[in-house]
Amino acid sequence: MRGIAFERIAIAGAVAAALVIAGIVALPRATHPPAVLAQRGAPPDSWPSFRGGPEQQGTVVGELGAPLVELWVFEAQAAIRSSAVIDGERVYVGCDDGRLLALDRTDGTLVWAFASDAAIEAPPLLAAGMVFVGNTAGLFLALDAQSGEERWRCQADDKIVGSANFFADSDGQLRVLVGAYDNLLYCLDAPSGEILWTYQTDNYINGSPAIDDGLVVFGGCDGLLHVLHAETGEVVRSVELASHIGASPAIKDGVAYVGNYDNTFCAVDIKAGTQLWEYRHKAFPYLGAAAVGAERVVFGGGDRRVHCVRRNDGASVWRFKTGGRVESAPLLVGATVLAASLDGRLYALALADGAQLWTLDLGAPVVASPALAGGQLVIGTEAGRLYSLAAKAEEE
Repeated sequence: MRGIAFERIAIAGAVAAALVIAGIVALPRATHPPAVLAQRGAPPDSWPSFRGGPEQQGTVVGELGAPLVELWVFEAQAAIRSSAVIDGERVYVGCDDGRLLALDRTDGTLVWAFASDAAIEAPPLLAAGMVFVGNTAGLFLALDAQSGEERWRCQADDKIVGSANFFADSDGQLRVLVGAYDNLLYCLDAPSGEILWTYQTDNYINGSPAIDDGLVVFGGCDGLLHVLHAETGEVVRSVELASHIGASPAIKDGVAYVGNYDNTFCAVDIKAGTQLWEYRHKAFPYLGAAAVGAERVVFGGGDRRVHCVRRNDGASVWRFKTGGRVESAPLLVGATVLAASLDGRLYALALADGAQLWTLDLGAPVVASPALAGGQLVIGTEAGRLYSLAAKAEEE
């Protein structure tokens, strides 16, 4: 660990939210109410964090109707690489023009916009009535989720492109974790922004840390999967994965699943510190987070494919070829896989065999990952369009 490089700057009473209404495109609406779906660790109408919960499993309980129906599209006028989060009333997402947007989830109207000084590629985090997000200038913000008023800010020495994550400590106090390109992982007190501990790696931290059973697990461009005690930041172990890790890990039943730049996707037993299996295909990196179900793991690759492997041994089940690299993280929705590609399409695939069920052309490359809450799917594109889509209920 090194001296604190993350400067906390308290903000008292300054309202920095811009309330400007703009950019709504009218589109056909669903003729039936959306099916209600739920994800692990979140209310059925909420998607509060990247991948849906602290373990970052990217799974949703329920079944998805087909095809999805466009509810609304918001024109942000700047690329959207940030994945959205959703609460009962609003959708929150970052843009390359430096704004964090809060939209009404029913019709896509802009409620507030906070202007930061650099692109926001990181997904936001919703917790305790606040929204937390970092930008490419290394600024980490805590905003009031309702008003967009700034609560506090901190400054890292380099950019933040991964989402923050959160946990409650043994006293029930909310803590926020975020990594940066200054090689540090930070643990902050959520209400105040006070820095509680930092942990130094040997290279950039690109993804979001996953949290499970009191442990923080994250990969670095130092080629290590780091395992820390969440409350203290003390090292439990580090597991060598041979190459840069740009992806965010997913955790299920004490096993972390993550890919690296060396065309290797791995399963690691967190407590034993051993690699259980590895999967390789072509010589392309795996940059997106995986979706982890009961028996299968699904992830995208630079080889333009969506890959599905068995969770117990990493054996290939199927591969689906898209028209572009797959850097967006897929979702598992019951028996359906939802995956987006740089070819500008959202694909629905059968989990059983990878057969294409349907596809939707979003008109521009997609690196953001889909968020799904209460039957409403939200995803942004490089052209600056944020799509709200819904799964139809069965005909009566």
